[in-house]
Amino acid sequence: MIVMSWNILAEPLVESPMCCRMNKIIRILRSFHADIVFLQEVTSAARRVLQMKLGKTYFVGELAAHDQSEWRSGRTRIPYGNLTMVRREFGRIRKHQTKTEWHRWGTAFDLNWIAHGNQVIATANLHLDSSNHRTRNEELRALLRHWNPQTDRIMVAGDFNSDGTDLRNRMLRSGFSHANSFSDITCVEDDKAIDFIYATVPTYGEAFAISMKESGSDHYPVVAAVNFHKSSFRTRSA
Repeated sequence: MIVMSWNILAEPLVESPMCCRMNKIIRILRSFHADIVFLQEVTSAARRVLQMKLGKTYFVGELAAHDQSEWRSGRTRIPYGNLTMVRREFGRIRKHQTKTEWHRWGTAFDLNWIAHGNQVIATANLHLDSSNHRTRNEELRALLRHWNPQTDRIMVAGDFNSDGTDLRNRMLRSGFSHANSFSDITCVEDDKAIDFIYATVPTYGEAFAISMKESGSDHYPVVAAVNFHKSSFRTRSA
C-alpha cells in the first residue's frame, strides 16, 4: 500500500486565498494516489473542501481537533487538527476516535481502524504541536502508553515537530520502523526532517521536495510503501 503524511498548513497562518491553496493541495493529493493519507493542520473549512473534491475517491475521516484551552497565553489559537483519508478502492474507516485527554496540553490523536479486505490496520495520525521538546516527548509517550490498537498492523504518522533521536528511539523500542530518512528535509523553514511515517513492518519512503509556491504548505509530503506481511511483523513492546 502507498501511505502519505503531510502537514498542509492551516490556512489562517498564510495570506494566500484558501481556494488557491486548496486547489494546489488537491492536485498534489490526486497525483500521489495514496491508499491512506494522514493530514495535519486541517481546519473544518479545509475538510469540507476535501470532502467535496475527493469524497468520491476517498473516505474523508473525522477531524481530530486539538483542545487548545490549555495552550499558553499569547499563543495563536487556530481551530485545526488531524484528518485521515482512505481510498475507497483500498478500504474504509471502520472506527474512529479522537483522544485529547491523554496529555494535559490537549494534543489531538487521530486514531482510526481501517478495514482492508479481511485485515484491520490501526493508525495514529499526530501533530506534536508544542514548541517544547520535552512536552513533545511526553505527548508521544502518552500515545504509546494509552493507545490499545488491538492488532499487529499499526502505523503512526504525522508531524513530530522534531528530528530528535530520543523520539525516534522511543518509536524503535516500541517495535516500529521509520520509512523516511532523518536526512530528508520535510519542513522548509526548519530545513530538517520533522515529519515521519512509522509502521510495525519494515517500510521504505521519502520526502518529496515540492516548493511552497507549488503546494501552498511549508512542509513536504512524505510518501511510503508499506506491506503488512504476517512474516514481517515485529514485536511491539510496551
